[in-house]
Amino acid sequence: MSMTQSGIRAATLLTVFLSGGTAWSEEVRLTIKDSPQPLATAAKRLETREGWGITYEEPLGALPAASPLDLTYTVTEATRADVTLQEEVLTRLLAQQAGKDAPRFRLVRAGGLWHITPVKGSPLDTPITMSRQERSLGEVLRALCAEVTRQSGTRVELGGTPGLQLETPITVDAVT
Repeated sequence: MSMTQSGIRAATLLTVFLSGGTAWSEEVRLTIKDSPQPLATAAKRLETREGWGITYEEPLGALPAASPLDLTYTVTEATRADVTLQEEVLTRLLAQQAGKDAPRFRLVRAGGLWHITPVKGSPLDTPITMSRQERSLGEVLRALCAEVTRQSGTRVELGGTPGLQLETPITVDAVT
């Protein structure tokens, strides 16, 4: 190999190496139109696109708020997993809903997930008590749903649980 070819090859490898470490950023525009539950749709899209864990609870007796949502944010590989960006984006979405005749929501971070819940009227705010007992994760979740249903009078069911191993035995300490 000639000296020129070696120089070109080294320059090419250096360029490839440096570009691999270059930070990228992407401007994302999230637009929701013609959806009976635009906030729920936006949360699902963010969950799918960015990999953020988001739950959404529709307020009881709420009429669907079909007003459009439009949000732009910038994401990088580093900020995608950063809870600060996640909180900023989700808070901005909630702010768009707050000024409309839509139900008001709050954003809560718990258990590594973001929860979009009604400000008031959530059956999940119902206080319950569980005794200490070893059960499978699925049994615990179904028992929680049954107790919330019993206490609040609102039917609560265990939804889809992809990735959760419901047969895993766990012990929940006695809690209220």
